[in-house]
Amino acid sequence: MKKKDDIIKVAIISNLGYPLYNRKCKNEVFGGGAAVQLYLISKKLAEIKEVDVSVITGNYGFTKNKIEVLPNGLKLHNIRPFKRKLSYYFLSLILFFFELVKLNPDVVIERGMNKRVGISALYCKLFRKRLIFSVANKTDVDGTAEKGFFGKLFKYGLLRADRIIAQNYEQISELKSNYNINSSKIDLIGSSYYLDEIKKSIIKDSILWIARAIEWKRPEYFIKLAKKFPKEKFIMICNKTDEKQTNVRYWKNLKTSAGKISNLIFKEYVPFEIINKYFENAKVFINTSKHEGFPNTFIQSFKTNTPVISLKVNPNSIFNKYDIGFVCKDDFKMMEKNLRTLITDNELYKKFSENAYNYVKTHHNINENIKYWLKIIKGL
Repeated sequence: MKKKDDIIKVAIISNLGYPLYNRKCKNEVFGGGAAVQLYLISKKLAEIKEVDVSVITGNYGFTKNKIEVLPNGLKLHNIRPFKRKLSYYFLSLILFFFELVKLNPDVVIERGMNKRVGISALYCKLFRKRLIFSVANKTDVDGTAEKGFFGKLFKYGLLRADRIIAQNYEQISELKSNYNINSSKIDLIGSSYYLDEIKKSIIKDSILWIARAIEWKRPEYFIKLAKKFPKEKFIMICNKTDEKQTNVRYWKNLKTSAGKISNLIFKEYVPFEIINKYFENAKVFINTSKHEGFPNTFIQSFKTNTPVISLKVNPNSIFNKYDIGFVCKDDFKMMEKNLRTLITDNELYKKFSENAYNYVKTHHNINENIKYWLKIIKGL
């Protein structure tokens, strides 16, 4: 792609990531775990002198500047309309393509299913650049994302990606079986975080759930669980996915249901830069999703010595291998039983808690995992 001594220009595409880069922007609608991972990877890559990093992000209307240069050297390109109306779709794709042409990156990094992936692949094909696609969720690779015109556009990009980053072995299997993608194009790199020193003096006094208001996250199960443990403090942090009427209605119904339970605290939105304190204060983190890639919230929990109880999701069989919590086979009664066990058995809790931090230190340390990203970028 380039000579070894040259700077490699990397464009990271994060339409809903702007609030993570600008803390003054308090908009609660952002891209969840996928956006968080792109944010952390971009920050870490910006520290590397061989790489020049730009982030193309949606325009939240917070600034009139089309390009913002951050203190760490990252450049934000706020170019595409943030509105999601159908009339804006084609306009946003055209603007996005020409921004790529103008920026002229050597490598484009996309994460998660979206129509832009096809446009990124087209740019890379026309200008002999390279595309890295990072899988965010099971639905990126099980065929769900192919529906409709924009689904076909996504598939076009996925099939033409030069390298694909998977989060778990199930995603690798799906990529091979559903898209006949060769193993040589796929890499397994876990989601990654900066790891802090454990704060021993913190009192853990809550049962925590954090996610966006999406039906497949199944937040109703957490509300149901809170009713079963009236003496425990439950905290639910649930922000709206977007401003679509159906989503707002769903979110409002959740808020109303949670408000009827005296031991359940419902928080509409907590900025990313202060969310860590909720994990630090949590005794247990609860996940109720039908499917995930590798939840960021798992890593955020483990790095604060907080065990996880997952209703169904068990990426890479981590709960079976590392004794860091429980997976409940999609059985609510088993979840209830496991939570009762974990908060009453002090020895088991201590074991899971210590194992959680040791696990995340070994597998999800961004200082180590960024080396694999850099190797891939340089090798394209």
